[in-house]
Amino acid sequence: MNHGQGQSLPWIPAAGPARGLAVAQLVNSLGDGAYYVRSALYFSQVVGLSAAQIGFDLAPAGRRGQYQGFFGAGVPVARMLGPLVLTTLIVTWGPPGWLVLGTLFLGAGAAMGPAVRWAERSRPTAPAMASVRPSGPPSTAR
Repeated sequence: MNHGQGQSLPWIPAAGPARGLAVAQLVNSLGDGAYYVRSALYFSQVVGLSAAQIGFDLAPAGRRGQYQGFFGAGVPVARMLGPLVLTTLIVTWGPPGWLVLGTLFLGAGAAMGPAVRWAERSRPTAPAMASVRPSGPPSTAR
């Protein structure tokens, strides 16, 4: 099949909003992969913690459910707002949008280490729930 100058490939949308949305989705998908790889490397190699450890171990003992709920909301919120933010920044703003996006990622990455170190310093040395015994199932003996 010959695709000469001026011809588009059949799987690429024609110029206009459809192409802009397709490019935004492609960038979003590539960004997701880069985010997961960068996060895994950063937490495991630089900080020495996995994402699960940050969600479980650094949360105060009495508020782990709240922390897990907030931690678990990150991906759905990113999937909901990501296309809008990327389309606005990259398609509408162009090169300045890329700079803003890069600055956001750089700032988030740079803030993670100090935030985790602060959380490690500020939590109690002994677990707050250490004195509480596990309750187990209700007793059937009377």
